[in-house]
Amino acid sequence: MSKIGRNDPCPCGSGKKYKKCCLAKEQQQPRRATVRRDETADLFEDSPTLAVDYNDEETLAVPEEPERLPPDDEPYVSKTISDDVPELSEPNQALVDAWWSAYKPMKGPDEILRHLNRFFEAHPDLVVNLGVHYEVLFELGADLVRAGRPGDYIALLQRVRKDFPDAYLKSFSYYDRDIIYYKVIDQGPVGIEDDLARFKEYPDTDPDNLFAVIDFLMATGCDGPLAELVEAVYYPICRSQNVMGGCEELVTALILSYYAPYLDHGWAQSDLESLADRLKTIRLPLRDEWCLPDHLDRLFSEIVGDVDEAFFAGFRDQQDLGRYYQTVSRNFMGWLHRERGFSWMKAEFHRARVFDYLVGIIPDGRRPKRPFTFTERLLERAIGRMSFFLFGPRPTTTFGVLNGIYRFSEYLVQRGLVDNEEAMSIQGWCRELWQSTMPRVRGSAIEAGAFEDFPG
Repeated sequence: MSKIGRNDPCPCGSGKKYKKCCLAKEQQQPRRATVRRDETADLFEDSPTLAVDYNDEETLAVPEEPERLPPDDEPYVSKTISDDVPELSEPNQALVDAWWSAYKPMKGPDEILRHLNRFFEAHPDLVVNLGVHYEVLFELGADLVRAGRPGDYIALLQRVRKDFPDAYLKSFSYYDRDIIYYKVIDQGPVGIEDDLARFKEYPDTDPDNLFAVIDFLMATGCDGPLAELVEAVYYPICRSQNVMGGCEELVTALILSYYAPYLDHGWAQSDLESLADRLKTIRLPLRDEWCLPDHLDRLFSEIVGDVDEAFFAGFRDQQDLGRYYQTVSRNFMGWLHRERGFSWMKAEFHRARVFDYLVGIIPDGRRPKRPFTFTERLLERAIGRMSFFLFGPRPTTTFGVLNGIYRFSEYLVQRGLVDNEEAMSIQGWCRELWQSTMPRVRGSAIEAGAFEDFPG
């Protein structure tokens, strides 16, 4: 993910610079306390030689070191968006200043909307100089969403995008992100291609918003538009000097889009050979084994087939729990697709949340006494670790964790790995956390509307 600079727009969406908005408050917040040993004594035991690699998902080998990236004749250069605006004459500057003077004491979204629309109609050539894309639209949008009027906010954004594209482009990633959220919730993925176009054209401009859109499209099963998006942006994002992290997630989604037809319809040796050749066209290095037909055959069988009882029974002998939980989570992904009708992208999103929980709860130098360990406190901590950003939870990740764990408990019951009583406890904790979180984010985050039904 990108690193937030002090002078960058604040990620909270206020339109202010980070140093003048959330930075000071964030620095004042205490760090999350680590789990005390006495809290986990009954759940974990000492195991200093245990290997638990949080990042080794056995998926890709996209290296972090730039020198290991494949050489290019022309290295990737980011396409940037200028902050410059046209020079104004004194009379036109007076019009802009008068608008701001009238705006500052205004209260209520309707009054501000009328004030804004009057300027749009009277002085369309000056809208880019008004600078509403840095503050006014963010604050007005937040007020409209809180008032339960996200449709009015989206209509305003669409008008600005159509009539004043130069102004819109300067903060497009925030606005297109919200338009995509709203459209997917309202009508599904049909018709969002144009809303993704600017992310493809400016992939590393505000990449946090790009990754937020990708997560949302995965969580809501928008596989077609998502596959086209990651195909377009994975290489520039992985080559960009403006982005830290996120490359592996992008290429995982890309590869899954290549896998999906075979996971759905079966595969022959010739299919695997063709797929291996296609994987080699990806413009980043993969582990050698990931382009071998035999490896693909084992992987696909692990996802759509069954994991034998001996594997689960051998938990006590496992010395690499990262690989153990990876195998389980992949099989769970296939179960979500088969038993719950999740698309492959949606199944992968929830699989990854479950995997992150299973490995993330293990204290250093210890191992779980049981293969699958759940408590309400551990679940709360996992959500805090995975989904909190500045002052609140990211709805897509938070509800992805809760929905994934809820469904995982169903999978474990069906496999005979937990009993119905334990599964009901897990599901009860998930539902309670959903019920306590949803009211807090419903009025501030458009994407929360995609998770109103639980479990999803």
